[in-house]
Amino acid sequence: MGGKISIERAILVGMVWVNGTALLGFGLPLAGFGAIGALMETQADDGWIVLGALILAFVLALLCSWVAWSSQITRWRLWAYRRVDDVQALKTAAVTASLIWPDGHFLEKTEFRSPHQAAELQRLERAASARGAMKRPEQRPTRLGTAGKALFFGLVLTPISVLAPMGFLSFLGIDLSGSWIFLTILAAFPLVVAGLIYGRARRDGVSADEGFRRMLPRALRAEPGDR
Repeated sequence: MGGKISIERAILVGMVWVNGTALLGFGLPLAGFGAIGALMETQADDGWIVLGALILAFVLALLCSWVAWSSQITRWRLWAYRRVDDVQALKTAAVTASLIWPDGHFLEKTEFRSPHQAAELQRLERAASARGAMKRPEQRPTRLGTAGKALFFGLVLTPISVLAPMGFLSFLGIDLSGSWIFLTILAAFPLVVAGLIYGRARRDGVSADEGFRRMLPRALRAEPGDR
């Protein structure tokens, strides 16, 4: 079934399919912030409840996003492996697009795969190898993949960097939920973070994940291969 679509098209489908599902999984729990707003009105005298609800919503959003990615990435792999000639080139392009993790990466092991799915993936890779297609071309990260992953990082960092401090201030009796300054910061923060990560990644010719890692303080920056 190889050769039916190009690698570029397979990556584009994966960006919409997998990352879109992950963003949806992240966004749905955050819709609960509307309920938190009502809670702030009824429990204004207990800021710990508000702060706890904000943290719980953030953790739940991360968990749902990761579960969505872990379940859909395997489905995409099977779909794509059956439709391209060069599976290794597809995997290389998917890594540079920040769609999957490199082979052997510990986060790759978080993909949900049934025994049947794992066996089918191995069969498809062996079949591609037998066709002589298992090459390892050097590819720069794509602009679309880098931008999408950078925006994802911006959205993930927004609750802990903006909403959690707002909840803490509310606990102290400072209500900023209706302030236009707060709303502006809330809207601009993920875009600014995404722009910084994107700029660093494109400048260094690396993926958004690596660009974000290089922006971290040295004490928090684990070098690739460190365990």
